[in-house]
Amino acid sequence: MKRNTPLLILAILAVGLITGCKEMPPFIDMTPEVVDTTLTDTTYVASTTQASQQKNVLIEDFTGVRCPNCPAAQVVASTIADENPGRVVVVSLHPSGSGVGALVTPLDESKYDFRRDAAADILSLLGLFNGLPIGAVDRIKFEQNILITDAKWKGYTQQRLQVETPVNLILETEYDAALNEVVITTELHYTQDVSEENYISIGILESHMIDWQKDDQVYVEDYEHNHVLREMITISAGKKLTPQLEKGRVIIKQYRVKLNPEYVAENLDIVAFVHQKGSGLDVLQVQQKAVVQ
Repeated sequence: MKRNTPLLILAILAVGLITGCKEMPPFIDMTPEVVDTTLTDTTYVASTTQASQQKNVLIEDFTGVRCPNCPAAQVVASTIADENPGRVVVVSLHPSGSGVGALVTPLDESKYDFRRDAAADILSLLGLFNGLPIGAVDRIKFEQNILITDAKWKGYTQQRLQVETPVNLILETEYDAALNEVVITTELHYTQDVSEENYISIGILESHMIDWQKDDQVYVEDYEHNHVLREMITISAGKKLTPQLEKGRVIIKQYRVKLNPEYVAENLDIVAFVHQKGSGLDVLQVQQKAVVQ
């Protein structure tokens, strides 16, 4: 009997391919897309050194819409700012996460959800706390913890207003209404040598948002929420300033940021501050600038 050898060989090869090959799924690139919004990142050492700016103070107020004592703390912070015009920057942070979940969870009737992971990250960075309201003044560890009650904010703010800053911070904004974008320019001038690592943090604040808030034992429908952290432009812990920070060092960073269409541009401010992140978290200088001039 004559065998059909070529057909037999093909059949054996086909069986081998079917049983020996494993199906490979299609390749999916899980690498996140990185959008670089940096326009300018420049540094140099100036031949002359600027005179030192007055030291401004950052108050970070951790708060929540179901927190009955938080409105009183917000009054404390805003009063301190009013008493020191242009020298105190207040940021209201609504942290996400289980640690404060019941106090920050929006009501069913709420129009906004102010909670931000960035606020939770900053709260974790600043350390231990016993509940809301709680806050930090220039992230200084005045006592056992950085986070302190609002009754102590005024006294420590007055102390920090007398401190000399080693770095001048100039903040500028330019808004493009057609594109709903803002160009943010930060210019740092070191007036002293600094050995500690320095970082810059930049965020977007929104004010004049009317929504529910628990005030003592009453829920207020038309409460005005101000200087609420909407998002961080840098990462929550800040962007490290890499060159040697000697006297005369100038660092210029410029960002173009597409604004969330849900934000009201006329109610937005940019906050920028230079701070440490080593043995201490001290805020060396802070500035605030409206998005729409």
